[in-house]
Amino acid sequence: MNPNVAAFIKMLKHPVKFRMFLFTKLPAAYFAGVRVREMDEIRCKVSVPYKWMSQNLFVPPILPVLVWPLK
Repeated sequence: MNPNVAAFIKMLKHPVKFRMFLFTKLPAAYFAGVRVREMDEIRCKVSVPYKWMSQNLFVPPILPVLVWPLK
């Protein structure tokens, strides 16, 4: 494993350092509340809480009700 990758993974596993990384590099992810569940050199699993910040604002919630009778 590359020593830079190992140092980056170690930094992101620390909660405060991860939040500061998100705030400086990915502010939308910081405000949405992205959390890292698992991380290694091959994959990373994250979670995003379901709240108003993580919803698609361009699709109104009434759209499925309007489209359903057309099927």
